[in-house]
Amino acid sequence: MSSVFRDKSHLMQLIRNHTGIYSIKLPLSLDELYDAVIKIDTIPTFSTYFPLVKKLPVDLNQIRVANDREAFASDVSDIYEIPEIFPKDSGRFIVGIEKITWFNDMRYQALQSTYETIESYQALAVAQGAANLASVIEPPFITEFIPPNRFRVSNGCYYKDRVVLHIECSYSPELFDLPETKRGAFYKLALLDVKRFLYANLRRWNTVRTAIAEMNLNIDDWQSAEADREQLLEKYDNDAALDRLACVWF
Repeated sequence: MSSVFRDKSHLMQLIRNHTGIYSIKLPLSLDELYDAVIKIDTIPTFSTYFPLVKKLPVDLNQIRVANDREAFASDVSDIYEIPEIFPKDSGRFIVGIEKITWFNDMRYQALQSTYETIESYQALAVAQGAANLASVIEPPFITEFIPPNRFRVSNGCYYKDRVVLHIECSYSPELFDLPETKRGAFYKLALLDVKRFLYANLRRWNTVRTAIAEMNLNIDDWQSAEADREQLLEKYDNDAALDRLACVWF
């Protein structure tokens, strides 16, 4: 079952309806259920498969860790620390680094060149040939993420050490930055996480007495939530491998 929710309140209303607990008074409120399951389980898990990518321009000289000298090619440290991008009490974390790109500062600048001449095409051809040769000779560019907030760059070549970090991050506990295209997939995991939580905590409460009648919770319907969750995460493994670039962990 998949649904696209508007916000976290709408998410919990959908989960309440689809788990069949709409008219049942649980020992905890929907807000408490959100804090106990979605915030500490679903959001971190989903973020590791389909993280939010933030672009952060940095100067590598300013974020280099000087006392962590593990470089192989030179005496200059190749370990860097990602600047803080979230408040310390936000509950958010860095998943990894998707990639590093070169810093481009050609903003609104006029470029005076003549592209119609033979010399310009020759220059482009020579530059392409040099790039092809360099790609064969130079060792590969490698980025290693070192949890929780450091990374190493091997064989890097930068212009004035200014680059753009494409940082993979967890989503906000309020879910406002979760893309619409990923909310259906997120809901599937959230629903199974809630079912798993309810089964683990309510399986000894098979019936609930109310002022009207005695209600059967049908807890057994949630017994397969654990296995269903593992199956869904296997699917996420395959989908994430197609969506994300190769990531090197240290």
